[in-house]
Amino acid sequence: MIADHITGTAEKQSALFFFAVGECYYAPPDSRAGPEALNDDTYIYAIEAADVPAGKTRAVEVAGHSVLICHAKDEFFAVENMCSHAMSPLEDGRLRAYRLVCPLHGASFDVRDGSAKGQPATRPIRTYPLRIVAGRVEISIGSD
Repeated sequence: MIADHITGTAEKQSALFFFAVGECYYAPPDSRAGPEALNDDTYIYAIEAADVPAGKTRAVEVAGHSVLICHAKDEFFAVENMCSHAMSPLEDGRLRAYRLVCPLHGASFDVRDGSAKGQPATRPIRTYPLRIVAGRVEISIGSD
């Protein structure tokens, strides 16, 4: 179990957890382990994890990008806040398990990988790497 690897109070506060494509990666302090080598400069604070209740989403603006933070099944995901079908914001949509439903026409997307799962959408939406550090959700916008 991940928690078994955390030993001290200071370590608990600085340990990193990485959430990507439905998997959680633990990295001890000062580590760069995870789904990709991390550069702290590439991750930007988005929102406090406690501000996104389980089963809900929150829209945030990060580096000029409208991003939807999704808290699905005890995991966090970050996707673009725009439906690929109607170019409408997804922030008022419903989150059902890993499926995000657009409020405009009912198109749906898997928040784990952005894939379109229901008509009328046929194109995926963008996803962003995300990590939780000391209760703060941070995402990497990367290059466009």
